[in-house]
Amino acid sequence: MENPVPAGGEDAVISRRRTRGAVVITVAGEVDTLDADGLVECVRESATASAPGDDLVLDFRDVSFVSVSVLGRLVAVRDRLAAQGRTVHMCAPAGRVGRYFAMVGL
Repeated sequence: MENPVPAGGEDAVISRRRTRGAVVITVAGEVDTLDADGLVECVRESATASAPGDDLVLDFRDVSFVSVSVLGRLVAVRDRLAAQGRTVHMCAPAGRVGRYFAMVGL
């Protein structure tokens, strides 16, 4: 089931769905600083609400822009979840935005 998640900016679309063994957060559009809080909160809520052993998948394949501040927040969230033993899988977009993800280790 898809659940839209409020984003702070105008151009990002964030949704969440549960599959067998995973929670998938799909992000599309342009993700700027105004979207960071909503995105991070969605990831935190999803990690908290998911069953033990469930993977967390962050699908950014349809993102055309991401701000540096969002990348930094995602790295921090990923590191926090990893410290808790949670597995986070990133689906990064192709092109320039994908290179930004690779540069920061996402």
